[in-house]
Amino acid sequence: MVIAPHMLAGTAVAANFERLKMKTPKNLQWLIYAGACVAAVISHLVLDRIPHPHYTIHENYFTGAISLSLDFAAGLTMLFAIFAICNNRSSIEKQAPGLAPTKLVFDWKISQTYISFWMFWLSIFFCLLPDVFVTLSLKIKTIGWLNQITYWHNLNHTTVFLTGVLGWSIQLVAVMVLWQVLVKFVLSLYKEKIFQYRVSVF
Repeated sequence: MVIAPHMLAGTAVAANFERLKMKTPKNLQWLIYAGACVAAVISHLVLDRIPHPHYTIHENYFTGAISLSLDFAAGLTMLFAIFAICNNRSSIEKQAPGLAPTKLVFDWKISQTYISFWMFWLSIFFCLLPDVFVTLSLKIKTIGWLNQITYWHNLNHTTVFLTGVLGWSIQLVAVMVLWQVLVKFVLSLYKEKIFQYRVSVF
Protein backbone atom coordinates (compact mmCIF):
# COMPACT_ATOMS: atom_id res chain seq x y z
CA MET A 1 0.00 0.00 0.00
CA VAL A 2 1.00 3.61 -0.42
CA ILE A 3 1.47 5.69 2.74
CA ALA A 4 -2.01 7.25 3.03
CA PRO A 5 -3.98 4.02 3.76
CA HIS A 6 -1.39 3.05 6.39
CA MET A 7 -1.83 6.44 8.05
CA LEU A 8 -5.62 6.02 8.16
CA ALA A 9 -5.23 2.54 9.67
CA GLY A 10 -2.68 3.79 12.21
CA THR A 11 -5.01 6.57 13.32
CA ALA A 12 -7.88 4.10 13.67
CA VAL A 13 -5.59 2.14 16.00
CA ALA A 14 -4.82 5.37 17.91
CA ALA A 15 -8.52 6.15 18.33
CA ASN A 16 -9.23 2.73 19.81
CA PHE A 17 -6.26 2.80 22.17
CA GLU A 18 -7.17 6.33 23.22
CA ARG A 19 -10.47 4.88 24.47
CA LEU A 20 -8.55 2.25 26.42
CA LYS A 21 -6.26 4.93 27.86
CA MET A 22 -9.27 6.83 29.20
CA LYS A 23 -10.14 3.80 31.35
CA THR A 24 -6.57 3.05 32.47
CA PRO A 25 -4.82 4.44 35.58
CA LYS A 26 -2.10 6.95 34.73
CA ASN A 27 0.70 4.76 36.08
CA LEU A 28 -0.27 2.01 33.60
CA GLN A 29 -0.95 4.15 30.54
CA TRP A 30 2.50 3.42 29.12
CA LEU A 31 1.20 -0.09 28.44
CA ILE A 32 -1.58 1.39 26.30
CA TYR A 33 0.94 3.43 24.31
CA ALA A 34 3.10 0.34 23.82
CA GLY A 35 0.07 -1.65 22.69
CA ALA A 36 -0.87 1.08 20.21
CA CYS A 37 2.63 1.00 18.72
CA VAL A 38 2.53 -2.79 18.28
CA ALA A 39 -1.00 -2.68 16.84
CA ALA A 40 0.03 0.06 14.39
CA VAL A 41 2.86 -2.12 13.06
CA ILE A 42 0.46 -5.07 12.75
CA SER A 43 -2.01 -2.90 10.82
CA HIS A 44 0.78 -2.15 8.35
CA LEU A 45 1.58 -5.84 7.88
CA VAL A 46 -2.10 -6.71 7.37
CA LEU A 47 -2.58 -4.05 4.69
CA ASP A 48 0.58 -5.19 2.93
CA ARG A 49 -1.03 -8.61 2.37
CA ILE A 50 -3.62 -7.05 0.05
CA PRO A 51 -2.61 -7.11 -3.65
CA HIS A 52 -1.86 -3.56 -4.75
CA PRO A 53 0.38 -1.38 -6.92
CA HIS A 54 3.17 0.71 -5.46
CA TYR A 55 5.82 3.17 -6.53
CA THR A 56 9.54 2.56 -6.12
CA ILE A 57 12.08 4.97 -4.70
CA HIS A 58 15.36 3.12 -5.23
CA GLU A 59 15.37 3.63 -9.01
CA ASN A 60 15.22 7.43 -8.75
CA TYR A 61 15.57 8.88 -5.27
CA PHE A 62 14.51 12.38 -6.33
CA THR A 63 11.17 11.37 -7.87
CA GLY A 64 10.75 8.81 -5.09
CA ALA A 65 11.16 11.52 -2.44
CA ILE A 66 8.58 13.69 -4.21
CA SER A 67 6.14 10.78 -4.38
CA LEU A 68 6.65 10.00 -0.68
CA SER A 69 6.17 13.65 0.31
CA LEU A 70 2.96 14.01 -1.72
CA ASP A 71 1.69 10.69 -0.37
CA PHE A 72 2.38 11.71 3.25
CA ALA A 73 0.78 15.12 2.67
CA ALA A 74 -2.31 13.45 1.19
CA GLY A 75 -2.56 11.15 4.21
CA LEU A 76 -2.31 14.04 6.68
CA THR A 77 -4.86 16.08 4.71
CA MET A 78 -7.33 13.20 4.81
CA LEU A 79 -6.80 12.69 8.54
CA PHE A 80 -7.36 16.30 9.49
CA ALA A 81 -10.32 16.51 7.10
CA ILE A 82 -11.86 13.57 9.00
CA PHE A 83 -11.23 15.31 12.32
CA ALA A 84 -12.77 18.52 10.95
CA ILE A 85 -15.84 16.71 9.61
CA CYS A 86 -16.32 14.87 12.91
CA ASN A 87 -15.87 18.08 14.87
CA ASN A 88 -18.44 19.83 12.71
CA ARG A 89 -20.89 16.94 12.95
CA SER A 90 -20.50 16.75 16.72
CA SER A 91 -21.04 20.52 17.09
CA ILE A 92 -24.18 20.43 14.98
CA GLU A 93 -25.56 17.38 16.79
CA LYS A 94 -25.26 19.22 20.11
CA GLN A 95 -27.46 21.97 18.68
CA ALA A 96 -29.81 19.86 16.58
CA PRO A 97 -29.37 16.06 16.96
CA GLY A 98 -29.50 14.10 13.71
CA LEU A 99 -28.86 17.12 11.49
CA ALA A 100 -26.28 16.48 8.78
CA PRO A 101 -23.20 18.72 8.58
CA THR A 102 -23.71 21.75 6.36
CA LYS A 103 -20.18 23.15 6.42
CA LEU A 104 -16.61 22.01 6.95
CA VAL A 105 -14.74 23.49 9.88
CA PHE A 106 -11.03 22.95 9.25
CA ASP A 107 -8.58 23.36 12.11
CA TRP A 108 -5.19 21.64 12.41
CA LYS A 109 -5.55 21.50 16.23
CA ILE A 110 -8.89 19.70 16.14
CA SER A 111 -7.22 16.27 16.20
CA GLN A 112 -6.22 16.72 19.84
CA THR A 113 -9.90 17.05 20.76
CA TYR A 114 -10.16 13.33 20.02
CA ILE A 115 -6.72 11.74 20.20
CA SER A 116 -3.87 12.92 22.42
CA PHE A 117 -0.73 14.26 20.73
CA TRP A 118 1.57 11.33 21.56
CA MET A 119 -1.01 8.65 20.82
CA PHE A 120 -1.66 10.17 17.40
CA TRP A 121 1.95 10.65 16.30
CA LEU A 122 3.31 7.43 17.81
CA SER A 123 0.65 5.43 15.97
CA ILE A 124 1.42 7.26 12.72
CA PHE A 125 5.15 6.65 13.16
CA PHE A 126 4.84 2.95 13.96
CA CYS A 127 2.32 2.27 11.21
CA LEU A 128 4.93 3.57 8.75
CA LEU A 129 7.99 2.10 10.50
CA PRO A 130 8.23 -1.12 8.43
CA ASP A 131 8.51 0.94 5.24
CA VAL A 132 11.04 3.24 6.91
CA PHE A 133 13.23 0.20 7.64
CA VAL A 134 12.87 -1.04 4.06
CA THR A 135 13.82 2.38 2.67
CA LEU A 136 16.87 2.59 4.94
CA SER A 137 17.99 -0.91 3.97
CA LEU A 138 17.99 0.11 0.30
CA LYS A 139 20.40 2.90 1.14
CA ILE A 140 22.42 1.21 3.90
CA LYS A 141 23.09 -2.43 3.04
CA THR A 142 25.69 -3.17 5.71
CA ILE A 143 23.46 -3.30 8.81
CA GLY A 144 22.56 -6.91 9.50
CA TRP A 145 19.48 -6.43 11.71
CA LEU A 146 18.06 -3.92 9.24
CA ASN A 147 18.42 -6.44 6.41
CA GLN A 148 16.73 -9.08 8.56
CA ILE A 149 13.75 -6.81 9.23
CA THR A 150 13.50 -6.06 5.52
CA TYR A 151 13.66 -9.76 4.72
CA TRP A 152 10.75 -10.59 7.02
CA HIS A 153 8.82 -7.55 5.82
CA ASN A 154 9.17 -8.66 2.20
CA LEU A 155 8.28 -12.23 3.15
CA ASN A 156 4.98 -11.01 4.61
CA HIS A 157 4.33 -8.59 1.73
CA THR A 158 2.06 -9.61 -1.12
CA THR A 159 3.82 -10.74 -4.27
CA VAL A 160 0.87 -9.68 -6.43
CA PHE A 161 1.54 -6.15 -7.63
CA LEU A 162 -1.45 -5.05 -9.65
CA THR A 163 -1.10 -2.19 -12.10
CA GLY A 164 -3.44 0.13 -13.93
CA VAL A 165 -7.04 0.87 -13.01
CA LEU A 166 -7.62 -2.36 -11.05
CA GLY A 167 -4.58 -1.89 -8.84
CA TRP A 168 -5.27 1.73 -7.95
CA SER A 169 -8.97 0.97 -7.51
CA ILE A 170 -8.00 -1.42 -4.71
CA GLN A 171 -6.03 1.38 -3.04
CA LEU A 172 -9.05 3.70 -3.41
CA VAL A 173 -11.43 1.14 -1.92
CA ALA A 174 -9.04 0.61 1.00
CA VAL A 175 -8.96 4.37 1.63
CA MET A 176 -12.77 4.63 1.46
CA VAL A 177 -13.28 1.74 3.89
CA LEU A 178 -10.65 3.03 6.31
CA TRP A 179 -12.17 6.53 6.06
CA GLN A 180 -15.60 5.23 7.13
CA VAL A 181 -14.12 3.12 9.92
CA LEU A 182 -12.05 6.03 11.25
CA VAL A 183 -15.01 8.45 11.22
CA LYS A 184 -17.02 5.91 13.23
CA PHE A 185 -14.18 5.41 15.74
CA VAL A 186 -13.51 9.13 16.15
CA LEU A 187 -17.17 10.01 16.70
CA SER A 188 -17.50 7.17 19.20
CA LEU A 189 -14.38 8.39 21.02
CA TYR A 190 -15.76 11.95 21.09
CA LYS A 191 -19.01 10.77 22.72
CA GLU A 192 -17.07 8.84 25.36
CA LYS A 193 -14.93 11.87 26.16
CA ILE A 194 -18.04 14.07 26.48
CA PHE A 195 -19.66 11.49 28.77
CA GLN A 196 -16.50 11.23 30.89
CA TYR A 197 -16.33 15.01 31.16
CA ARG A 198 -19.96 15.29 32.25
CA VAL A 199 -19.47 12.56 34.87
CA SER A 200 -16.39 14.32 36.24
CA VAL A 201 -18.23 17.66 36.40
CA PHE A 202 -21.43 16.41 37.98
